[in-house]
Order: sequence, then C-alpha cells, then structure tokens
Amino acid sequence: MTRQEALRLLEETLEMKRGSLQGGEDLRDLEAWDSLATMAFIAEVDKRLGLPLPPGRVARCQTTDDLLDLLAPRPSAAA
Repeated sequence: MTRQEALRLLEETLEMKRGSLQGGEDLRDLEAWDSLATMAFIAEVDKRLGLPLPPGRVARCQTTDDLLDLLAPRPSAAA
C-alpha cells in the first residue's frame, strides 16, 4: 500500500473529504479522531489488508505519519 493509498484509507475511515490529509497532521487536531475512530481504523486495516494492529500501538500514535508507519511492511525475521 502506498502512502497516498494509506492516507485515503484513513480519510475514508474518518469520513473526511478526499485529499484532506497530507501526512504529518497531529491526530489531536483532527475532529473525527477519537476512540471510536481508533477502533474503526484498526478494523478497516484488518479487513482491507489482513493486518491486525494492536490497539495500544494505535492509541500511542500522535500523528497521521505514526499511523502510516504501522502499515509499513516489516522485514521478515527469517530473512
């Protein structure tokens, strides 16, 4: 998933206008970001990407970039 695709996913989850997010936004400044949005984001990422996100890690995110970092592929331990 590209950075732009991840931002669109977040916008859709938060029911924001397409193109509203550029990355780097402080989550506290987003009116739509709350505990319900946190759970919706976790569910949407799991549904679309098959990537389970630990709620505690998502809750510690402070910016949209922090959220996007959770979606970045991790190197395999077997590599």
